[in-house]
Amino acid sequence: MPLLCRRLRRPRHAQVGDYPQSAVDPMTHKPADEPQAPGSDNPPDARQTGQQQKKGLTDDRRLDLENVVRTSFFGEPYRYRQADGSYNSLYNPSLGKAGSSYSRSVQPTAWQPSALPEPQLIFDTLLSREDGGFKPHPNGISSVFFYLATIIIHDIFRTSHDDPSVSLTSSYLDLAPLYGANQDEQNTIRTFKNGKLKPDSFCEKRTHGFPPGVNCLLVFFNRYHNWVVERLAMINERNRFSQPSRTQDSNTRKRALENLDNDLFQTGRLIVCGLYVNMILHDYLRVILGLNQTASTWSLDPRMDTDTEKIPRAGGNQCSFEFNLLYRWHSAISERDERWLDAHLESLLRDLKDRMGAPDSHSFATFEQSVASEPERRTFGGLTREPDGRYSDSDLARIWVESVEDAAGAFGPNNIPRALRMIEVIGINHARALRVATLNDFREYFGLLPYTCFEHITSDPAVAQRLQALYGQPDMVELYPGLLSEDAKPLMIPGSGLCAPYTLSRAILSDAIMNRYHEAASDVLVDDGCVFHKLVLRALPTAFSPSSIYAHLPLVMPTTNRTIVERLQRESRYSFDRTRTLSPQVHISSPLAVKEILQSDAFAGDSWRHQLTYLMGKPNHQMGLYGDATDFEQRRARLEKTIFCPSLEKEFRDLFSQLSRCIYPEAEKIGELPQTLQIDLVACFANAIPINFVGHLLPLPLKSQVDVDGAHTPDDLHSALVSIFAVLFLRLDPVLSYNIRIAAQPIAASVGDNLEIEISNVPAIMLLLDDEDHQSESRDPEKKLKKLGYEFIRKLLVAGVSVCQVAWVDVIPALAAFVVNQSRMLCQVVDYYLGPGIEYWPLLQNLAASDEHGHDDMLLHYALEAIRLNGNYSVFKTVNRDSDVEGHPQTLKVGDKLVIKYSDLAFNAEVYPRPNDILVTRPLDSYHFVGYGPNQALASPLSRFVLVSMFRAVARLKNVRKAPGPQGEIKTVDDGDAAGLDRYMDVFWREFSPSPVNMKLHFDA
Repeated sequence: MPLLCRRLRRPRHAQVGDYPQSAVDPMTHKPADEPQAPGSDNPPDARQTGQQQKKGLTDDRRLDLENVVRTSFFGEPYRYRQADGSYNSLYNPSLGKAGSSYSRSVQPTAWQPSALPEPQLIFDTLLSREDGGFKPHPNGISSVFFYLATIIIHDIFRTSHDDPSVSLTSSYLDLAPLYGANQDEQNTIRTFKNGKLKPDSFCEKRTHGFPPGVNCLLVFFNRYHNWVVERLAMINERNRFSQPSRTQDSNTRKRALENLDNDLFQTGRLIVCGLYVNMILHDYLRVILGLNQTASTWSLDPRMDTDTEKIPRAGGNQCSFEFNLLYRWHSAISERDERWLDAHLESLLRDLKDRMGAPDSHSFATFEQSVASEPERRTFGGLTREPDGRYSDSDLARIWVESVEDAAGAFGPNNIPRALRMIEVIGINHARALRVATLNDFREYFGLLPYTCFEHITSDPAVAQRLQALYGQPDMVELYPGLLSEDAKPLMIPGSGLCAPYTLSRAILSDAIMNRYHEAASDVLVDDGCVFHKLVLRALPTAFSPSSIYAHLPLVMPTTNRTIVERLQRESRYSFDRTRTLSPQVHISSPLAVKEILQSDAFAGDSWRHQLTYLMGKPNHQMGLYGDATDFEQRRARLEKTIFCPSLEKEFRDLFSQLSRCIYPEAEKIGELPQTLQIDLVACFANAIPINFVGHLLPLPLKSQVDVDGAHTPDDLHSALVSIFAVLFLRLDPVLSYNIRIAAQPIAASVGDNLEIEISNVPAIMLLLDDEDHQSESRDPEKKLKKLGYEFIRKLLVAGVSVCQVAWVDVIPALAAFVVNQSRMLCQVVDYYLGPGIEYWPLLQNLAASDEHGHDDMLLHYALEAIRLNGNYSVFKTVNRDSDVEGHPQTLKVGDKLVIKYSDLAFNAEVYPRPNDILVTRPLDSYHFVGYGPNQALASPLSRFVLVSMFRAVARLKNVRKAPGPQGEIKTVDDGDAAGLDRYMDVFWREFSPSPVNMKLHFDA
């Protein structure tokens, strides 16, 4: 048997490029610690100081050189993960690859007798769970925690049946149970088309011997991978994933498609493994340390930079056999899963002697033969595949819910199911074959005191007596039986959440090794950094609500989680409903059906009452009924009608002219002759103008040069209103919607609280405004406009409406819808006429250059046509009663969710003759589709005035054009959802945004 070396870890600075401190200075080519020449002009103390400074500088340069190869090399084979785990280490590419020998962590020092207790006897006396002797976990941990642990264990440990010193999987967290441990295995799971995996399949055969929840979790990872590669291709950042041209010859196109598939697959694999590692370092470790029961966001993450030395990366890792033994947590198997194991083992081995006897090759062969060789043909848990190869979402959701609610077992002696007797015997025999260190040797290695009596190992006198009978003295206790016989640590929050045995608890947290493929990124605002919800909600987007406790915190049972979130006062963040059944979404495209649905009370708009109550973050008992679409439209119409008075159109124009001048101060100089200026249309104009405009009409808590004590800058207030708009009115991806909801609540509460303060001061301010004479108003026209908004507020307060209701119901929702839509519409108009409709731009510039009132109507019609052709709107309705509508072939049932895509109407020749042409003779009421529901942005004179005024300001810019390349475009992607909307991307092209985020324009000074 080859000698197993100690665990291979490089010292922190023992990397390529190391040299002793007396090495040559890379800048001077002299020894780094060369002494000063005799007779130097510097006094001794100065010479010494200079030496220290020079040495410090040299050390910094040396570390810089080391860091040149700290993380990776470019090109193949370093670009992506290799299937077998090779090339993780830059210094020894074979280190930790599948098929390598285990390393040894602890050198055995104690002599052990040749005659050791029989493994079967050890199991029966120290480990076996007696009938009815199940001990539940004291911390309410669910079986899902140990399903994830099972995947981790089988990811980094797969001992060869032929040679127990060899691991057939890599020593890295690369999700081998899903992707395979070598290239041949990996090929069986891939479709070799667009980077996807075969649906609901995974490579690992061994997990088919585990309860269905383990395989359900692997299916979730499979679905997440396929979701990721779809998004990668959809976003196509910098054209990395473009489809090859069909004009290429067949061989060239075939190679290009193969490269595209591999790039998508490998990039998707990196992303999925990144989520997997974040789940381990945040969700999993928080439960181990009991941090899930606190509000702390601290995490034990070796990837995070600290103020001290960085943990070395790219050094590689080789798992030791001791850690293989450490991660056998069979005592945590639940009663439910124990029954499943008994039935499964009985179906494989009918004879009880075979199930309880010594392990042999026949046992393993029987199991191997029971599992199909092709991953796509395997099933589990009695499930059947649908025609597309996927499992039913409802079946997977049922398994998941039952697993989350299932209480795991406790650590400690005599709590391992008897069905695992054969497996435990194999583990004991393998440890003996490799001469693993004793329990006390292992403890001393980790700085723990060795046991001197058996009562220190366990407080159970019966178990202590059995240990003494089997081993005679504590120094003789073997590592594996000793780890499983130790008492578990008591629950301590924070500190001990896993409640594992003492030695195991010390060792499992010492194995943090950096991996050059893993990125440290987690949003601590959501679930204190936990990311499990991303996996569950991507895999089953309709089975659970975005706030489901079963998606967010599944490693602990819901009953325990309810106690935790109540103590942390986070009840409003989560839903404890088991699953949900969503009514099918019905796509309505007929113009006649759309018209009837929009006008009939048989179809209700989305209510945003619960969302607004959540955003308030406080009781709303002072507020009356509110929250449906009709109520919202009426309140907004009343607000906009009041604060926009047509008789004061000149004052409005003057105000807008003043605000539009912000273009030039915000512009950046980027060219010469003629001088070229650049501005971000979205950030510096489209977002800023509506918020500043309304700020002159309503008592908003805005910070400005005049009011330096304002609570919010215009940019901050706009960001807050975008988040509020998304929470109240948009249907987004469940993960994104939840993240926005959590981030928006404190921001919205701050805006609302400060707005309430401003509103409460309105009566006093109105007394001052009323005392001023008309001559004062004529000298300061803005005061006329301000009185309109303040008078509106005062009338509501006089009528008995509470300050809270005015702020949260009458102002904030309408303000959010107005600001977001005005910005979005301007971007759509400019994007169209500086793009596909560029031929109309000279005419539009001529119209904008004139102040004639009639030109406003022409500019409005051109803007409406651009929005029709380039808009991005949908309406959602719910059926209140069974209805037959003209133009739709089927009866609409109560509860059906209706989706109306405006693009279906915009290009319908029945509604718009010559739909692909710009026709400014269309009647204004034909654009009613843009004026319905929360997207109602053109139904009032105020909305039209602001749109035209902003459009005119942009069109007046000299030689305005889009910035070249992607910076001049608004990045959108088709989300593929039932609404059929193009989603805006954030500046990093990583997340969807409710509104455009940037679009740069160039113009001449």
